[in-house]
Amino acid sequence: MSAVSDPHLTRVRVLRAAVAVAVAILATRLWYLQVLEGGYYRQAALTNMVKLVYLPAPRGRILDRTGRPLADVRPSWVVRVSRDPLPGQEILNRLAGVLGITPEELKRRLDQASARLPGYAPAVVAQDVPEEKVFYLAEHEDEFPGVEADTVPVRTYALGSLAANVLGYVGEIGKEGLEAMRARGLDYRPGDVVGQYGLEAQYETDLHGKRGTLKLLVNAAGRVLRELGREDPVPGNDLVLTLDGRIQALAEESLDQTLEAARSVYDRDSGKRLAATGGAVVVLDPKTGGVLALASRPTFDPNEFVLGMSAERWKALTEGPERPLFDRAVAAALPPGSTFKVVTAAAALSSEVFTPSTTVKCPGFFKLGNQTFRDWLPSGHGSVSLRAALVESCDVYFYTAGSRLYELDEKRGAGPGGPEDALPAMARAFGFGRPTGIDLPEEQSGLVPDRAWLRQQWERNRARWCREYAERPSRETEERCLRGWRWYPGYSVNMAIGQGDLAVTPLQLAVAYAALANGGTIYRPHLVQKVVSPSGAVIREVTPKVGGTLPVPPSALAAIRASLAGVTRPPGTAAGAFLGFPLDRIPVAGKTGTAERQGKQPTSWFAAFAPADDPQYVVVAMVEEGGHGAETAAPLVRRVLQGIFGLEPTPVVPGARAD
Repeated sequence: MSAVSDPHLTRVRVLRAAVAVAVAILATRLWYLQVLEGGYYRQAALTNMVKLVYLPAPRGRILDRTGRPLADVRPSWVVRVSRDPLPGQEILNRLAGVLGITPEELKRRLDQASARLPGYAPAVVAQDVPEEKVFYLAEHEDEFPGVEADTVPVRTYALGSLAANVLGYVGEIGKEGLEAMRARGLDYRPGDVVGQYGLEAQYETDLHGKRGTLKLLVNAAGRVLRELGREDPVPGNDLVLTLDGRIQALAEESLDQTLEAARSVYDRDSGKRLAATGGAVVVLDPKTGGVLALASRPTFDPNEFVLGMSAERWKALTEGPERPLFDRAVAAALPPGSTFKVVTAAAALSSEVFTPSTTVKCPGFFKLGNQTFRDWLPSGHGSVSLRAALVESCDVYFYTAGSRLYELDEKRGAGPGGPEDALPAMARAFGFGRPTGIDLPEEQSGLVPDRAWLRQQWERNRARWCREYAERPSRETEERCLRGWRWYPGYSVNMAIGQGDLAVTPLQLAVAYAALANGGTIYRPHLVQKVVSPSGAVIREVTPKVGGTLPVPPSALAAIRASLAGVTRPPGTAAGAFLGFPLDRIPVAGKTGTAERQGKQPTSWFAAFAPADDPQYVVVAMVEEGGHGAETAAPLVRRVLQGIFGLEPTPVVPGARAD
């Protein structure tokens, strides 16, 4: 019996040994995992169970000078879709059905978000989602893995398009923007909403706030078990502007009315109605540089950007002929026409080529060699001094001043390596040819041409111009190729009435007239008055900053100001526009301007300050292809001044042709 059972006993012993070895191996492995690697795996288990949710901070508000919100925040339900991994097509189809959009539209939104977001950050595919849809997704979360809904603070512009070009708009940060912010050491994450334009962009770091975090305990399926901790977000700071919402609305309403009225006016020079394609109005405080209104047309509604827009709509806004995102008040650089004559007068009086009593005979034209420069009034203005020249906008007077300033420049050896040209130097002293420094990111510098600039142009283009001369020999191509650097007297004569290559923005012109009104101080214009914390504490205030002083004798400035006060009274060029205005109580000083542009109808300008004897407001209006300054821009400024001073604004009616 014992012999038969030996093989069985051996197998049992082998099996026992194998089991013992296996148990020993498992025990050793368990000891290794629990003791030697326990810390690592405990941390890994904890990480897998803790989910961090970032809570966006409410964006700071933007308020007008009276505390009226121009940009605020409101709560909005959003739906996000994970991109790591992306839910299957069946889930996306169900989600599209809940959201009430097509699967194709959902894919478009995902693709659009993927193009903006780095890595695999969740993509927002719907905003302002109705609560019943949010509740449905929550109740059926098992059917929508990778989909989540929560509330976020969303920027809102309660007054729609009011001051849109000033406020700007917001949007999700893109890859380049995220890299730029991180390069500056700023804590931004994919999906953050940032300022993209206007004050929203200029003051992004003030408005942005600090995000919060929420720690959640979740199981392997991603279901939330409980909250582990929370750090609430800190709202961004508020901006209090110098802008007056009432005056801004008045300026925009008046500009809209003017554009509509101008399009009904027949322009006999072009043989068709005025196009009046756009325009701008600037209202400044001449004693501080504070901007009270900054209107631009065409415009847009910044709320469109909050909820996202289609590529077609974006293309229409950015590539269409109307260019609503182009802020004409600070970026439209155009010849200023006769509004520039105050600069020519200042240069002539300061250089002593003229005195206030110097008279010039105006037969309606000015001869310069074989060139004839025409006055806007063919019959001429007779014998005029400074006052009459500005009141009636006599071109011949200023042609003469430009010619004499040119002669002075020749005697002084002006140009590269020598003194500055007198007229361009005075233009720069008034603030032209450089940014004003306003706290907006889109400002343009304009152009003040002079001998140095002309030589640079010639050196840059000489090769091309000489090729044209070789291919098409003519007096014109020869002149441009061989002597294109020469500053001829005609350039100074043309600049003297605000024409030629000279280009200024409406804001620059307002800054210049503010300096004229206040006695010679160039203030840097500004929109933000102070930055305030969420608790109401003032973080910083913006004090008026002086950018320079006009190099003009006080007596000369006084003579120019006194002359401008006559422009709104007979026989002034703006007398028709101000007929019936209470000039005895509120005297208005101003200057009309009509700027010629090749291939387009004239640009209409009017610059004014009031009351003329104690200026409180500077108002500048520009209407592209709006005809003469007296017929379009002057009535526009009149209406703005009526509203500012508490008078009943009258309808804008294009007036008489002048200037």
